[in-house]
Amino acid sequence: MCTDDALKELMRAKDSDVVIRFEGGKFPIQYDFVPLLSMEFNFESITARVAGQSVVADVVAKEFAEMIWTSCGVTKRWDKISEKLQMIAYATATKINLGFPLEELLSNSVRIFLKEQALAGNKFAAEMGTLSARHSFGKSGNVSVVSFVDEIHIAFKKFDQETGRSEDNLMRFSVTARDEYGTGIVNVSSHLSYGQHVEFLEQLRKYVLGSPNGAE
Repeated sequence: MCTDDALKELMRAKDSDVVIRFEGGKFPIQYDFVPLLSMEFNFESITARVAGQSVVADVVAKEFAEMIWTSCGVTKRWDKISEKLQMIAYATATKINLGFPLEELLSNSVRIFLKEQALAGNKFAAEMGTLSARHSFGKSGNVSVVSFVDEIHIAFKKFDQETGRSEDNLMRFSVTARDEYGTGIVNVSSHLSYGQHVEFLEQLRKYVLGSPNGAE
């Protein structure tokens, strides 16, 4: 089949596992562009991944939907296509400096336990990993250990009491470089749009730093 015929056949397929994927591209903005990481679509969904804000992903997905219809020989604008739209989902990832070590997201009692029992006291941390016969497979007195938070997942379970639909969502904080442990520089990913993602982190910083009402 020619490319046009193949595309039409794929669009007729009702197998949601059949995915067409494009990688790389540019979305022009004034004096610059936003990189398009990938576009995917199947019988029932379109996924846009961009190195920019959610508003760009929205625009790209809408233009892509119009292009798909055009490729099938039908011209339809987004305002007509959107009448069939059922669900929209967002995911955002940013690398930021929280302004405080990730350890601050642990409770004070947990931090005290790590300091007094994992690192000192019973020294549980020194028992981790490989143990040597030179020390009778016990902890060595010459080992020094420090602890850092590497990754934290906050799970949100959402249940729609009207439809019975449920889903799991995450806010994930991850340290991605050894040199950034304890610095507050982390990758944060969430199932929020870019604007809400940023607002969540701004409010979190206020609470952790002791000013939830915005006061210094």
